[in-house]
Amino acid sequence: MDLSIVTTIYCSASYLEEFYTRASGAARRIFDISEQMIAKAKELHERIDYCEFFTDESRLSKEDYTIASGIFNVKPNASDEEWKTYMIHTLGKMAELSAKGFAFNVLTKYSDRELMRSDLYYADPCNLFKIVANPWAVGATEGKGELTISARSGWSTMAHEPPGGFSFLPKAGKPMVRVATLDTYCREQGLSPTVIKIDVEGLETEVLAGARTILEQSRPCLLIEINPLRLAAAGTSGEDLILQLSRLRYRLFHIDPRCAKSILHAKRDEWRGFPEVKQNDIVMGQDFDAIALPGELVAGSL
Repeated sequence: MDLSIVTTIYCSASYLEEFYTRASGAARRIFDISEQMIAKAKELHERIDYCEFFTDESRLSKEDYTIASGIFNVKPNASDEEWKTYMIHTLGKMAELSAKGFAFNVLTKYSDRELMRSDLYYADPCNLFKIVANPWAVGATEGKGELTISARSGWSTMAHEPPGGFSFLPKAGKPMVRVATLDTYCREQGLSPTVIKIDVEGLETEVLAGARTILEQSRPCLLIEINPLRLAAAGTSGEDLILQLSRLRYRLFHIDPRCAKSILHAKRDEWRGFPEVKQNDIVMGQDFDAIALPGELVAGSL
């Protein structure tokens, strides 16, 4: 990625700024319609260079990328249909302002029902994108497997269920699904991914084992959750995961603020301000998010 890009960002309180600054060094123009939000963003990030903060929409201009953070969540006195119309209109404006691409986040209609609020907007991702849900999983080998579906979003797993069941997992079903490797999936779909997100409740090493070809050929960046308890339940460990990535010539860095700040001044290599993950960072009961980068990419930027 060209690190000299200028990025226009629609912001809520601009909490992403510290990440963007440390990760890229790119110049940014920070826009919000709220004077209060912009004032808060300036207060939080006044030390950051290359940032321009403003509320005058007429000053928006076409830049490389546009990122919207949190602006579609609260729908004050608007119906879902009215808010959807507003959101689609705003996304159209973002597309016009973006030479290379744009990104945004929304709440999903598949959120836990008991936690949903009437003042928030929950979008249907299938209405925003052409999404195909494949009723199969990825792993180390081809075949079939039992998928334990969680009644809470984000906790479904292919891990073998112990006799007493999963203590952390209220079950909603246990269907048999096709299991394929990422290498097979990418070959069948004609994909050469640049980024892969892996959050599979302890079976991360299995996914990597089935992705050797795509990792060697495409060299994508990997966003990975490291959860020592889930890894142990699946018969592996965080140490095994780090070793596996090392053999694939990847290096792992903290991107979770909870971890990155606590070890920021430790003597270890950093990538754009993010400290490298070491084996002694793996502590039972403490999960965190990390980014695995091809060694050749890291070597040129340390």
